[in-house]
Amino acid sequence: MVKKVINAHILCLIIVFKMKQELELQKDGEVYKLVGPVLIKQDLAEANSHVAKRIDYISSELYDSFLYDTKIVLGAQAFFRKRLEEIFSDLEKKFEAKRNKVCFTLLPHD
Repeated sequence: MVKKVINAHILCLIIVFKMKQELELQKDGEVYKLVGPVLIKQDLAEANSHVAKRIDYISSELYDSFLYDTKIVLGAQAFFRKRLEEIFSDLEKKFEAKRNKVCFTLLPHD
């Protein structure tokens, strides 16, 4: 789920950066915004401002998604590390018990 969110954010960021490049090519300042089925004229400075805000927003969402994903991975790593340590400890105890049993049976009895 998190990877899908991250991929969606990256795709949106690519689209918005493409919009920014297109706005930088505009010389006469005529920019149109699609609102529903209608194109509405928008000021170039206003359009640049909206694109910059959108880049900031998507970047922060992407950063939060990466943090969330990292926390999940680190949490899973800590859980599995602890579980492996428990398993290893149990195996060591079992091995020690078997070794003591074998050593005891091999000792000469009076």
